[in-house]
Amino acid sequence: MRGPGLLALAMLGACGAGERPGIPPRHVLLVTIEGLRADHVSALGHHLPTTALPSDELARAQGRAMGIDDLAASGVQFAQAFAPSGSTLASLAALLTGRSPFESGVVDDGCRLPNAVPGLATRLAREGFETAAFATAPALDLREALGRGFERFEERDDDPRTVAAALEWIARDSGNERPFLLWIHLAGPAAAGPTAAEYDASLMRATRELARFLEAAFDFHRDGLEGSETWARTVLVLASPRGRAHADLGRSGPAAAVHDAVLRVPLVLRHPDSLTGERILSEVVQLEDVVPTLLDWFGIASPGDLTGRSLLPLVDSYRPRPFERRAAITLDARKVMTARTGAWRLVWDPAAAPPRVELFDCRRDPHGLEDVAASHPAVVEELLSRTREWRVGMVASQRIPLRIGAAPAPPRPPVEPGGGR
Repeated sequence: MRGPGLLALAMLGACGAGERPGIPPRHVLLVTIEGLRADHVSALGHHLPTTALPSDELARAQGRAMGIDDLAASGVQFAQAFAPSGSTLASLAALLTGRSPFESGVVDDGCRLPNAVPGLATRLAREGFETAAFATAPALDLREALGRGFERFEERDDDPRTVAAALEWIARDSGNERPFLLWIHLAGPAAAGPTAAEYDASLMRATRELARFLEAAFDFHRDGLEGSETWARTVLVLASPRGRAHADLGRSGPAAAVHDAVLRVPLVLRHPDSLTGERILSEVVQLEDVVPTLLDWFGIASPGDLTGRSLLPLVDSYRPRPFERRAAITLDARKVMTARTGAWRLVWDPAAAPPRVELFDCRRDPHGLEDVAASHPAVVEELLSRTREWRVGMVASQRIPLRIGAAPAPPRPPVEPGGGR
């Protein structure tokens, strides 16, 4: 975990600035897995090896161990990363735009991204990146909702077919030297049964499916030296748009939608040749931080109106920079709000009669079973003040949601045959 030394380092000014060390990345591989709860990831302390696969020391040293735990161990893992919504589309839109659901206009699973809001694919395409996406989301229209900027966007009914399509794309060699953005979205454990055991078994299958793709696409023992070089030049971002509450949680009602089981998600950044710093960080971060981080990483100018922050100041030990610390605040479809810090979780339901406020001590009570609001009035007041201030800002910047099917989909560039690295 982060220690006080890194905290002090991040608070220093931008002194000692220099070029990023190591070999710079060329490509971005974004992997999102639906329904992936942080507290069921074995790399974050779950008691079962849900995200671990057998590997030997040589494979790990060579970067060929492709289980989620191995990927996290060779990258930077954020133990306190939060989705901005319990809606898959709203969280994915935040991940791909660097904006909150209110600012992107995608507030639930029935919205699509407005033309005026550029996503990561659009921004990287302007920089010469080849862009492609392959997704498993049978109940959602990801292509219409979030597909703008992708030269190729294909949806499949299950994860094996999605992985096969992505493998076909990345194996093609178009003969150009363009960098690429490849987004793979897997259904993962989202459709698992209602119990924790069924969920864990489904998560193990998703881990094997992802490893199968990475081994086939990048393992130089199977793909030749070129594949190895591609992997070494690729930034991997692994995240989930939302977790999932199962029957074992023991909670229901409005507060369950803003529980850590739904909103606390894994976030891993991996590119060992250019990413420095400690490996597991406890700083509270959000999915909106991914786009500013990638733009910073690749030296692309970032607009000043993004909600998210670059996370590189937390991990760049070679160049200390300030980092804005904040609570992760969420408003769900029922207007229930939550504010999450490293130590506390406030749940506020202003529509209840009377308005309902709960406070949970995340360190002593990680499952949120005991309301301690009456014992900590100062903490309640501080987090309520932050939440009210956040709500005022979000209302001021809110876009009118654009519904899927309400207008023709934005025009897409023609898809050229082939693809590749």
